[in-house]
Amino acid sequence: MGLALKRKLTTLTHSDNDILSADIPREHMFSTIWIRIAGTLTVTVDATARENHILNLIKNIQIKAEGAIVPKNMNGVNAFLISKYESRVQPNMSAPSGYTAAGSPYTFNASIPISFILPPDYGRNDRYATLFDSDPLKTLQILITTGDVDDIISAGTATVAATYSIHANEISGIQNRLTDLNQESQQDKSFAGASSALEHDLPLGNLYRRFAIRVLNNGAQSDTLLNSIKLRANGTNILADVTWDELLDMNKQKHHIETMTTGFAILDLDDRSLFAEMIPSKDLSSLKLVYDVDAPTSNNGLIEVVPSEILLNPKAQAA
Repeated sequence: MGLALKRKLTTLTHSDNDILSADIPREHMFSTIWIRIAGTLTVTVDATARENHILNLIKNIQIKAEGAIVPKNMNGVNAFLISKYESRVQPNMSAPSGYTAAGSPYTFNASIPISFILPPDYGRNDRYATLFDSDPLKTLQILITTGDVDDIISAGTATVAATYSIHANEISGIQNRLTDLNQESQQDKSFAGASSALEHDLPLGNLYRRFAIRVLNNGAQSDTLLNSIKLRANGTNILADVTWDELLDMNKQKHHIETMTTGFAILDLDDRSLFAEMIPSKDLSSLKLVYDVDAPTSNNGLIEVVPSEILLNPKAQAA
């Protein structure tokens, strides 16, 4: 293993409903890229904070290479919760919550880690097998799609000012830089009514390690809308079949979570944290998540899914 580096890459200034972007240095191998949002919420008419409050300000995070390769693509809430569950500790966050009275500005901050390496349960060699090598790339960018103050509060009047500091944990000096890629790209499934077999098609080609799942009932996270989940291959082969309550129980044990997050769970496929347990999709004809859902409020149901897919480096496999 090479030398571990920690450094600040850049700072972006918030602009409402915009896409902020910055070039990322292409020198070393990334283990984690961190986004730290910090700022003030100035309330002029008493306001009510929304669920997830300041995390809602980050509508989307993308790490983009060569203009088309997107190893990371998800919203700020899912990125925060994935880190909470897979690292077994909630990232730092300080934010107004509940009823927010008019007056002096409220300060806030939150840290959102975007990890390329695998969770700590993996052995050292396997965990670092997915370091992200930036050196061969011609371009590498981070893009943050922002919202506005209405994503933080649901009533009242306020203004928001914020910055996004981008930091990185990197490894330098590695000679054999043949690594796999831990790709995470959010895929959403909306629905308006009850269904016992709502199908969510998944792309084929890579190894599937786990699915992070967030369930929204008319915009609010819910533990009562999604009854059960199946993972089905080739039309008939059931690879996983769990109720939502069972999945929550499994998550509490596997991820050591004392305070579960409403409406969020992880469907793990790698119970023993081995590459051999991941599901290869290259030779499948189809792979689907199949949901049993109740009717959502106002016909507005949404299931956000962030798979962890491992793209094997053919040169690394042959080495």
